[in-house]
Amino acid sequence: MERACGADVPPMENPGVQLGVAMGIAATRFGRDKVTIIASPGIADLGAWLEQLLAESTGKQGRGLIPVAGEPLTIPERYGATGSLPIWSWTGKSIRRSARRWRRWSGPAIRSPGSA
Repeated sequence: MERACGADVPPMENPGVQLGVAMGIAATRFGRDKVTIIASPGIADLGAWLEQLLAESTGKQGRGLIPVAGEPLTIPERYGATGSLPIWSWTGKSIRRSARRWRRWSGPAIRSPGSA
């Protein structure tokens, strides 16, 4: 991932740039200003770090994204009702059934590479 997000990687091929653009469009065009980070237990600490990073980076002049980590997993429709853009990274057998429901959902969501 470090190499894929390097400064020498064109924006159209850079997953970090793509994620930033997706979050910006979701917030400005669709009112999705809450970013819910849903992570499997093995990377739960990453969710907390991303929450802090997003809050510091986008929360300027009373505007920006509202990051939330550590929320319990629920059905996709509940996130849509709150103006949230879920970002999820799941692994393991226990989560596969929920992941199938998320993949069928037509609302906005970002799934990390390698997720169930």
